[in-house]
Amino acid sequence: MAIARKGSWRDLSSAQAAVIAAALAVVPALITGITTSYVTFQSSITKAKEEVLGERDIRERLAKQLPIRPGYAKHVYPQYGIGFIAPTAWIKDDAPVHYGIPDIDIVQRYTDQKAAIGVEFKLTQVQSNYVNDIVAEVRNQKDVWEKNDPKITVTDATLNGREAKLFHYTHSTGKRIGERRVYWVRLVPEIKLQLQGFTYTDEPDREEFWREFDRIVESTVIDQELIDRKRRTASQ
Repeated sequence: MAIARKGSWRDLSSAQAAVIAAALAVVPALITGITTSYVTFQSSITKAKEEVLGERDIRERLAKQLPIRPGYAKHVYPQYGIGFIAPTAWIKDDAPVHYGIPDIDIVQRYTDQKAAIGVEFKLTQVQSNYVNDIVAEVRNQKDVWEKNDPKITVTDATLNGREAKLFHYTHSTGKRIGERRVYWVRLVPEIKLQLQGFTYTDEPDREEFWREFDRIVESTVIDQELIDRKRRTASQ
């Protein structure tokens, strides 16, 4: 009686053997791919945790530096390294921040003509031709605004201990004359913080508004550690 013999590698056709060999060859690559994906996933989780913890640390660091004043609220933006206080009655209008756009309005009120009387914080890029020439940047901006107000002034100032420029000018808005004060301060050579206040020259509480503006400016803190870290990351 013939005894059935178990199949062996040698019993396979060349085509079958090739298929099995190819399948076996894929296994190491598959294992490597799974391992790499897992490591990448874990690395992403670790990075996300570090970012959350880092942002929390920055938030706490900024908040601690802000003065406590009755009737004022603290506003902290750890993603941009900026914090300040403003009257609690003022409106925070910062929707762009949630889309990664560093543009923050703190509005005292909106007029019947829909104009916003208040303060704006905005991070803006410095044109590459001005990175090493602040004097030219300030002079050219003054020339532009001087067309609206020949009496425009530009003075040296400080903001959170940093050198700044303060523009002060008026301009027509139709039936009324608007008044602006604009601070420029370089955070890094390529980025500046623009902090400006706006009201009308005929507003009954104009002087009080500018006093509030000065308090907001004086309270502003900047986290240079974050600014420097972002610059290093951007240059990599």
